[in-house]
Amino acid sequence: MSSANDADLTAEASLRSSWSPVPLQLIQQHYQALAADSNAGFTRQFQELMHVGKEQTKTTAELEANKSKNRYLSVLPYDHSRVKLTPIDSEPNSDYINANFMPGHNSPWEFICSQGPLHSTTADFWRMVWEQNVRSVVMLTLLKEHGKVLCDPYWPALDSTQRYGQVEVTTLSQSCSQDWTVSQLKLYHSSTHTERRVSHFHYTAWPDCSVPRTPASMTSFTEHVREQLNKSAGVGPTVVHCSAGVGRTGTFITLDWLLQQLKSGSAIEGPGIVHKLRSNRCMMVQTLDQYIFIHTCLLLKITQEGQAAPHNQQILITDDVQRRN
Repeated sequence: MSSANDADLTAEASLRSSWSPVPLQLIQQHYQALAADSNAGFTRQFQELMHVGKEQTKTTAELEANKSKNRYLSVLPYDHSRVKLTPIDSEPNSDYINANFMPGHNSPWEFICSQGPLHSTTADFWRMVWEQNVRSVVMLTLLKEHGKVLCDPYWPALDSTQRYGQVEVTTLSQSCSQDWTVSQLKLYHSSTHTERRVSHFHYTAWPDCSVPRTPASMTSFTEHVREQLNKSAGVGPTVVHCSAGVGRTGTFITLDWLLQQLKSGSAIEGPGIVHKLRSNRCMMVQTLDQYIFIHTCLLLKITQEGQAAPHNQQILITDDVQRRN
């Protein structure tokens, strides 16, 4: 007969190995261990991830000439993974933008994570989109929340055209649902006289420094975006941004990565993914609530597909997130 001490040792061993990829058939048991004692395991994992990447340099971002290009001085791109714009001869430091290349499930440079453009950096944002052959932009913030500007408007109203540097942007169409809007944009480059189409996916139900209202909404949005991205394989990276470009941005990419692992039958590696993201940009998946919410979404998807995740376990994690907010 096993003792309580034996059970405690088993649970501790499970948490120690929680960074290893988890086979699909063990996800339920694994997440039960992490969620026990008010999500003690998730908390421990997140704390272990807090300092990943912080030793890396941000020399270019810290230059005096570039400080005004950063929305938040505490969120700066690492030198080794930052996106470099083509320099403009007459403008020193014109290769700088607050954005980093980021790995995804399908490629080591699948995404660009960016801060929400400032009014003074919208031309740089579209220059990056053009130079990197970006065909999809995912926006995860409102422009303003509680009177605070979180992102400056960087695309025109429907049926309007706006010029940003050498790139003219026209909003051709918009399709709205309860929690997101998809816009089709036409880009015209005045120097090369060429056009491109860009899809703009704007999720509007995600409060700053928090989590979306429901995991079902976020999961559906992520899957919708992924379906569209799979139709445009072979183009440049996808730009993902919120306000700072770390919390909601990291949460979205991690969820997208995990859902693809789930679909392919691969082992699930939540903390490993966050570790990879934080190695390329600071504070990716910014809060514990966001980290837990990712797993709430994954458990919901498993439940929907009839895999062995009990209903009460999904509620346990969801309720804890709601209590924190």
